[in-house]
Amino acid sequence: MSGIELPTTVLMAGSVIPTVPTVIVSFAGERLPAEGLTAGAEKG
Repeated sequence: MSGIELPTTVLMAGSVIPTVPTVIVSFAGERLPAEGLTAGAEKG
């Protein structure tokens, strides 16, 4: 079978590199609204 063969490490790097920023943005987006909603909940 002829075709282009890529090393497994290149395939793994190609899948991890776009995933990391997505995970970071999703965690930040989850935390920020929760802090904003609970900021005015405390009296005193």
